[in-house]
Amino acid sequence: MRFDRHREIWEHLGQVDPDWAVITQPDRRFRGWEQDLAAFYRSGDNAVDELLRLLPARPAGIALDWGAGTGRLTFALARRFDRVIGVDVSRSMLATAADRMAKFGIRNVELVHLDDYRPDGRCDLVLSQFVLQHLPTTAAVRTTLEAMVESLSPRGQLAVEALGHIYTWRARLEPRVRLHQALRALRLPVGLLYPHLRLSGIASRPVPPQYVCQVFRERGLIVTTHARETPDYGYVRYVARFNTV
Repeated sequence: MRFDRHREIWEHLGQVDPDWAVITQPDRRFRGWEQDLAAFYRSGDNAVDELLRLLPARPAGIALDWGAGTGRLTFALARRFDRVIGVDVSRSMLATAADRMAKFGIRNVELVHLDDYRPDGRCDLVLSQFVLQHLPTTAAVRTTLEAMVESLSPRGQLAVEALGHIYTWRARLEPRVRLHQALRALRLPVGLLYPHLRLSGIASRPVPPQYVCQVFRERGLIVTTHARETPDYGYVRYVARFNTV
């Protein structure tokens, strides 16, 4: 049930406000990013460059973007790799990404729905940003991390950023998320909750860094972490690779 609700939220947001669901900047709500897509995708370029700078070696070849959304990071990777695979849980977001690929002339990206993706151990880079924190259960986090590892080539590298800590009570309690859940339990339609009541339903739960590192190490990876702090949140960037020495 929790994963069904998770899918419902992201499918609906992909239909009504897809780019804002990727970057929830207040002044860009209600399709505001569509007025400046250059800025939206430029932010993806900057994010990819920051994550790539953490890697011990600059990869090339095939990259996987886990949580592709509308292509914010995917399109940036397409300018840096021969081939890119973008995986997402929302078919509506992938449809937007596909439309923009055609518009922008991007031809080296394959978009795949999560249900259809099969790890094949050929990716030179697996990258994911701000995805793990939205997953509804610890089991879903483990399944996702393991699929990322199974996607890596023997000398591939993995770069993941996720929420690791919450420092304020309001951010921890997420009252608007709880209200969304309560109203949805009363069977109010998701289309009424957002955009009309401004209740997106996007939940952000911290993923314990020790848990992420444990899963990677169980699968034979060497992992290092890099902290990034804001007043409300602590984010962790994970860089991992197989121990091939």
